[in-house]
This record gives sequence, C-alpha cells and structure tokens, in this order.
Amino acid sequence: MDMNQISLIAFIIVLGILVDNSIVVNENIERRMLLGEKISEAAVNGPKEVFSSVVTSTIIIVFTFLPLMFLSGAAGGFIRPLPAIIISSIIASALVALFLIPIYVQVIGTKRAFSEGGRIIRQGYLGKALDSLANYQIIS
Repeated sequence: MDMNQISLIAFIIVLGILVDNSIVVNENIERRMLLGEKISEAAVNGPKEVFSSVVTSTIIIVFTFLPLMFLSGAAGGFIRPLPAIIISSIIASALVALFLIPIYVQVIGTKRAFSEGGRIIRQGYLGKALDSLANYQIIS
C-alpha cells in the first residue's frame, strides 16, 4: 500500500466523525432559537453552551490516535499518515463547528422562515418533506 491508500482509509474513518461537532453546535443553535432567542443571540450562546463538550470530545479523539504517530520503524512509516489525517481533520472539524457554523447560521438565519407556532421551516431539497414526516401523527 502506498501513502495515498493509507490517507484514503484515514479519510473514510474520519468521515463519520467529522460532522458530529457541527451537528451538535447547529442543533443547539436551533434549539435556542426555538426557545425564543434571536438568531444573533442563539449563534453566540449556542456554541458557548456546548463548547466544553466539543473540545473534550476532540481532545479524546486526538489523544486516542496520537500514540500511532510515535511508532518507529517500517510500521511507523506505514501507519503515520493515518493518525496525521485523522487528528488534523478532527481539529479542523472542531474549529469549523465552533467558529464558522455560528457565523453561517447568523448570515443564513435571516433567510429562514418561521411558522406561526414557532417551528423552524427547513429549507432545501428535502426540508419540507422531512418536516412533514417529523410531524406526522398516526391516528388510532
């Protein structure tokens, strides 16, 4: 195996972990908006509320893969790209979640429509369909 294959394996491993931080931050911002906060307040208070959780989970993942960086010999040279890609991707994910997602929500948030009940009406290709499925009630 060459370096590109190891890097590809690392990206596949980290793909599921990458979006977790952003989902946590974005959902907390939306939760605060549903509680009645303005978009600007929610974009500031939401990430503050989950900051320690996001940073802690990032540190745990980094320390989990960090020992692989110090392997010596042929095994170390072979496996080193894997933890390097995972560690750098996870750190980048945390930074994006804590700093760019709130900015994005604040910029895009003014374009979101709210229903009279205070529910967020999601936009995009599947937004309305997913909302209707989430609110579907079986009548018995």
